[in-house]
Amino acid sequence: MLALLVATTALTTGKHTASMQPVLKLRGGLAGIDAGTAASVGMGLIAANGVFTGLAPGPASEAYGVKDASYTLQQMVKSVGYTQVATAIFAFMILNGAPLPAALAWSQIPWLLLILDNLFNDVPTKMGMPVAGQYLLLAINSATAYCGFTDTNMAIVAPAIAGWQALNGLIFALMPGKGAEAWGMAADEKVTLMMKNFGYTLTMGAALLYFVHEGVAASTAVGYAFLIMMASLVDMTFIAGFFEKMGAEKTPAYIWGAIQAGVAATTLL
Repeated sequence: MLALLVATTALTTGKHTASMQPVLKLRGGLAGIDAGTAASVGMGLIAANGVFTGLAPGPASEAYGVKDASYTLQQMVKSVGYTQVATAIFAFMILNGAPLPAALAWSQIPWLLLILDNLFNDVPTKMGMPVAGQYLLLAINSATAYCGFTDTNMAIVAPAIAGWQALNGLIFALMPGKGAEAWGMAADEKVTLMMKNFGYTLTMGAALLYFVHEGVAASTAVGYAFLIMMASLVDMTFIAGFFEKMGAEKTPAYIWGAIQAGVAATTLL
């Protein structure tokens, strides 16, 4: 619902910033499929998955074949979901012509809701994490939203946030055990693997923001983001052994792989 609301807002936005405004591709995309449409559909599926996993991490874990998911694992699933929704909101707004500052500001809302949820429900303590990290994230995301809504220092803020998100994302994706340790979490094997998934999702959002800020066409930026998620599936399926260790079916991975490959091909070729 939040993603739909913001996407609608983007359609009616009248303010445009020429120096920051990426344009939709004018070509037809692969096999004549419109690149902007493919990017929107792909991000719509990401948003739907994010809403489900963010609001119902327990049922979502079961739906993906992970039975009896621990509290900590469910919280990691929830974080992945909220991150996907945040990325989708940013993508929807940019694809529909909204200026980058507004898109970045609105994309912080899911993050802020997640952090407040964590603080109000004492989630860090239940996960064995220091609560200070949540206040740091609250400050960073609040400042980002403020700068976005007021169009303040975007030339600095946008790449800085992309870099911060990419730094955490790459550590979690490539060294999930070290990433969990850095945030004060004692993680078992399943939680560590979900941390890897979370890291790739963070990196996807960081790449999207970076390329849009650099002036890359919106649909192309979405294509690059989907390439990162394809790398995530390859890593987790064939290298990390995510599904075997989770006791989950690989069928959803193959479905997502086909979707991601289709979106990437349509937006980049």
